[in-house]
Amino acid sequence: MALFEKFDQVDMQSAASPQHDRWHELQESLGQKVAAFHEGASAEGGQLHTANVLTALNAAVQGHCTDRAQASGVANAVLVAWLQNMSPSQQTQTWGPLLQKAISQADLTPTGTVQVVEAALQCLKTNPAASVHALPVLKPALASLLLDNTPIQRPDEMEEGVTMTAQEYQVLVSRKVCRCPWHAEHIPDFLALLGGLRLPNQLSPILKKATSACIQAEAVDLAKVVEHIICISSTGPKAEGLQAVVDLVDALEAAAAGKSKDERQQLCLHEGQILQWLRNKLPTNADLGQAWLKQLKGRATSYSAFMVSVLLIMSEALSRLQQPVMDLLQALVTSSFQADQQMQPSAWLASLPTIPGPRGADLETALLTCISNNTTCPTVDQGWGLLPRPIISFAVAQLEKGSVKAGELADALSGDEESATAAAAAPHVAAVLLGIKLLVASFAASPGMRESLLREVQGKLVGVKEEVALPFVAVLGILVHRHPKAVLQHANLLKAALDRFAFMTPTTALGVLVALQPLALLKKHIQAYMVGPSGVLRKALFSRGVAARLVAVRGLLYMIIQQLRTMDEGEAEDAMEADPEFSCSQSLPASQQPSMSAGSGGVTLLHELMGLMRRSLTQQAPIRGALYQGVHAILAA
Repeated sequence: MALFEKFDQVDMQSAASPQHDRWHELQESLGQKVAAFHEGASAEGGQLHTANVLTALNAAVQGHCTDRAQASGVANAVLVAWLQNMSPSQQTQTWGPLLQKAISQADLTPTGTVQVVEAALQCLKTNPAASVHALPVLKPALASLLLDNTPIQRPDEMEEGVTMTAQEYQVLVSRKVCRCPWHAEHIPDFLALLGGLRLPNQLSPILKKATSACIQAEAVDLAKVVEHIICISSTGPKAEGLQAVVDLVDALEAAAAGKSKDERQQLCLHEGQILQWLRNKLPTNADLGQAWLKQLKGRATSYSAFMVSVLLIMSEALSRLQQPVMDLLQALVTSSFQADQQMQPSAWLASLPTIPGPRGADLETALLTCISNNTTCPTVDQGWGLLPRPIISFAVAQLEKGSVKAGELADALSGDEESATAAAAAPHVAAVLLGIKLLVASFAASPGMRESLLREVQGKLVGVKEEVALPFVAVLGILVHRHPKAVLQHANLLKAALDRFAFMTPTTALGVLVALQPLALLKKHIQAYMVGPSGVLRKALFSRGVAARLVAVRGLLYMIIQQLRTMDEGEAEDAMEADPEFSCSQSLPASQQPSMSAGSGGVTLLHELMGLMRRSLTQQAPIRGALYQGVHAILAA
C-alpha cells in the first residue's frame, strides 16, 4: 500500500471544483503521482491487486470531495493520467478490468467521461501495445454517456457550444478506433468493442479495417476474428459480414502463396476451423446463409476455393439451402464454360482485360482444391472433412444433368483418361468432365466416402437414359484402372451392379463389363461372377431378348481377347500383391490357357470359344455378325 499513499499527499480540499484557480495544478500533481505510481509498480515487479488500486482511487475521491463535481473531477484526473502514463512494459498486467471497474465506481460527469474516452483513444493511437488496457475503458464509458443522454461537447472543436448526441459521439469514436493501429493479438478485442457499439452504418469501414489488420499481421486468431465479424454483421446487412470473411481468407491465401509449406498448411487448418464454426452456426442463423446466397446470385465474380467451400458447408448445414446451392453451382458451371467457349476462338477477345465473372478452369480448380484440402486436413472436426458429401452430391447432379452421347464422351476421354481439358470441349461435355473429375478425386481423397460414392454410381447404371448412365460407367472404369485394390474392397457393390446387367441398355451393359474386366483378371471370384457357369454373361446368353444375347456374345468375346493378352489369374494375383501398378504381358495361346468358366479339368480357352461359336452361329444375324467380328479380333490377338 506504500505506493498508493502518495495519493493522500495531494491537497484535494484546495480544489473545490474544476473551475478553481488551483485545479490545473492539482491535475498536474495527480498526473505526477500516477506516473510515480507506474514507475514504482514496474520497479516492484508489477505485483498489483484490484483491491489496492480501487482503494487508492476511493481514498483520493471520497476522502476529500464533498459533491459529485469534485469527486468526478478528481477521479477523471486520476484515470486520464493513468491512461496517459501507461507504458508498454505493463502490457501483461490486467489494467483493463481495473480501470473498467474504476469508471463504474467513480460516477464521472459526461464531460469527465469524454475526457477519459479521449485519453483512451490517444493511448490506442500512440501506445498500441497497451490496447488491452485502454479498450475495456471505452465500452463502459460510452455506455454511461448513452445512459446519461445529455449533449456532449465535441472534443475536436475549439469553439464552445458545438455539441453532439451520445449516439453521434459513438460513431465518432468508432471511426477513431478504426484509424488506430491494431496489433494482431488485439484484433478480436477491437472487434468485440466495435460490435458492442451496434453501429450498422459503420459496418463497412469496420470490416475493411479488420481485413487490412489481419493481412498485415503475421499471426492472428482467425477463428475468433471471424466469429466477431459475423457477430458485428448481425446488426446490419448479414451478407456483408460473411462476404467479408470470404474476402479476408482469400486475401490471406494470396499473401501466403509465397510463404513456406508449413505456413500454408497452418492457414488451411484455420480455414477448416472457420468452416466448422460456420457449420455449427448456420442452423441457428439461416437468414445469414440465405442473404449471402441471394447476394451471390446477382454478382459477377470469380469463385475461390474457400468461397465454394462455404457454399458447400451451407448446403450441408441447412437442408433447405441444399437445392438452391446446387442450382447456383450448376448455373455457374454452365455459364463459365459457355464464356470460355466464346472466348477461346477469338484472339481479339482473349487479348482484352479479364471480364469479371467465373471462368471454367478457375471454378474447376476451386472445387478440386476443396477436395485436396480434405487430404491436407482430413479430420472431420477441421471443417474440410465435411465437404466430400456435398461435393459428391454436386458431381452426381452434374452427370445427371448432362446429356452427352457415347461418341462425345469417348472423344473427350481419349488420351489420358479423364484429364482432357474442359476448355477444349463443348460446354455440356465440359460440365460432365468436371463431374467425372470430382468423383474420381473424391474417391482418392476420402476413403470414408468410397462406399457411398460407389453406391451412387451403381444406382445410376439402371433406369436412366443411356446419355446419363455412360458418364457413371466412365467413372467406374477410371476408378478400376487407378485404384483396383480400393475398388475390390467393395466387391459386393460390383456384384450388385452385375446382377442388374439384364436391365441396362446394351451400350451401358457392355461398358460396365469393359470397366470391370481388369478386376476379373485379378480376382477369380469376380471372373466367376461374370463368366462362370452361372455368371451374368452365361445367363444373358440364354435370354429371350436379342439385345441381351448380343451384349453377352460381345462381352464373352471381349473377355476371351483380354484373357489371351494377359497371364493366368493366379499369376495376376501374385503380381498385384507385389506391384499394384503391374502391366499385363503376352502369355500362353488359347489352346493351352484354362477356360474362364471351368478353370480346370482340361477345358481350355479354345474349347470355350468353340462352344460360344456353336451357340451363336444358329442365332439372329446381328449376333452372328458380332461373332464374326470377335473371332477376327481373336485371331489378330
